[in-house]
Amino acid sequence: MKKVLLITLRSDHGGGPKHVLDIASRLPTKSLFIASPVSAPYGEKFRSRSSEHFSLPHRKFSILSFIRLLYFVRSNNIDIVHSHGRGAGLYSRLLSLFSVECIHTYHGIHIKDGIFSKISNFIDKSLTKLTHKLIFVSDSEKSNAQKIGLAPENISFVVENGVSLPQLENEESNCERKVLGTLTRLEEHKNNEYLIRRIHENNQYHLKVAGDGPQHRKLLALVEELGIESNVEFLGNVEDPYLFLKDIDIYVSSSKGEGMPYAVLEAMACKKPCLLSRVSGHVDLVDSEQLFESNEEFNSKLENIKINYSKIQNLNREKVENHFNIEKQIAKIIHLYQ
Repeated sequence: MKKVLLITLRSDHGGGPKHVLDIASRLPTKSLFIASPVSAPYGEKFRSRSSEHFSLPHRKFSILSFIRLLYFVRSNNIDIVHSHGRGAGLYSRLLSLFSVECIHTYHGIHIKDGIFSKISNFIDKSLTKLTHKLIFVSDSEKSNAQKIGLAPENISFVVENGVSLPQLENEESNCERKVLGTLTRLEEHKNNEYLIRRIHENNQYHLKVAGDGPQHRKLLALVEELGIESNVEFLGNVEDPYLFLKDIDIYVSSSKGEGMPYAVLEAMACKKPCLLSRVSGHVDLVDSEQLFESNEEFNSKLENIKINYSKIQNLNREKVENHFNIEKQIAKIIHLYQ
């Protein structure tokens, strides 16, 4: 087994750090090195899984850290550097200048207007020349990358995210199905304000929001302004997503775009029907009856899901089992390493 260094600039709650830990947990420790922040909840897990750990600042590029990381790579005779996310990709692509094979996973391609986005995409496009292999976690993510020149065909591969299948208890019969839930980061891109406004229109439903982020206070204020404090519950970060999912009926997300969201995969693995915005990442996972584009579609499809609940439950579980299994995902990544 070649020596592999995984790089991420996040060790907080989120799909990116979980993805890195999933890979790390299935590689031999003696061949594995990890560079990441040391913050909870993933920092200590990264340390325990790696032969040697290198500390990096959270979501920040540092010239001094890069120089130290280069020495770390050379002194440990590392063969492959696999970066996850835009910031980590800057470290890995520069390391490739020093005879190290660079593999990069984007974890989300967001096409936006504005000068900052154009500059970021220009830098990413320049860095592809220093990359040996690019991994996209869904077909729609790769398609978005191709539109802005970030997916040269000869080095681009799709490796879908995967999750384990939990053991499920028999559910009690419930014809109401009134509890909606979302596992999310409370930030503008996740568009959680949209869900809150739909709950205001459909006040027979209850929404459980798991997660934290910069919009927490703004969303709390919106709930108070709309007078739906009894309909929306903020739970903060949760340690066990499967315990959270056990307490909801339907998983919802109004995100403006995803790579391939773990939270949705986990909900599907738990046989939860999903109602998702029709955007990249979501369209790779569920069929049309679980996707919405307008307020009217959200409301009508929510009612349709309640009617066809059992059918959608089984369909979602089977999709994860057949197409989004963690073992298949890791096998594909190891194949790219070899």
